[in-house]
Amino acid sequence: TRLIVWVGSAALALAGIMLVHYSIQNALLTPSARVLLGLLGGAAGIVLGEFFARRSKEIAQALSAAGIAAIFAALVAGISLYDLINPVVGLGGIVVTALLAVFLSLRRGPLVAAIGLLGGFLTPALIGSTTPRPLPIFGFFLLLQLALWFVMRQRNWWPLSLAAQVGGALWVLGWALTHDLADQGAVLGGFMLLSTVAAMLRPLIQ
Repeated sequence: TRLIVWVGSAALALAGIMLVHYSIQNALLTPSARVLLGLLGGAAGIVLGEFFARRSKEIAQALSAAGIAAIFAALVAGISLYDLINPVVGLGGIVVTALLAVFLSLRRGPLVAAIGLLGGFLTPALIGSTTPRPLPIFGFFLLLQLALWFVMRQRNWWPLSLAAQVGGALWVLGWALTHDLADQGAVLGGFMLLSTVAAMLRPLIQ
């Protein structure tokens, strides 16, 4: 039953993507309207997930995950594709969305947390920036890791915690290979230190 619901939600999401693609190709909507509809559609998915929670946990989980994914997509489009959203404001929206996904997973299931994890680590790369700002980005990653470790403590979803640790390490490696570390090495080193210490202390507080 869970597999059928997830396949159905994926088909629904694909239909929505095709509809948006059609509207772009035929200039049916303005860029601001597309971003707004994406945000509203994502919010509607989360609200519908709450509505179906008592009827079907699988449907509620799929709708919540689809809603989070739609909000991430709308934010990325508004920031990097259409230049409608200031990158700093957009990053704040991404932080809120990722944390919302993590804590919604306590109510819905691991699929929502996985979407939040994936969106949280991929979106800063998709946004891009001509001015590197490592402090807010790695500060967000540390916050996301702590939130995921809290979820793992509550539900024992250890693969998500491991994925969060690996994602942070890969970001540090990628940043070190593509940026000048003269003024940014302290931020990366501080992130790795705090991330490692938090990972070591986590089993002691479970």
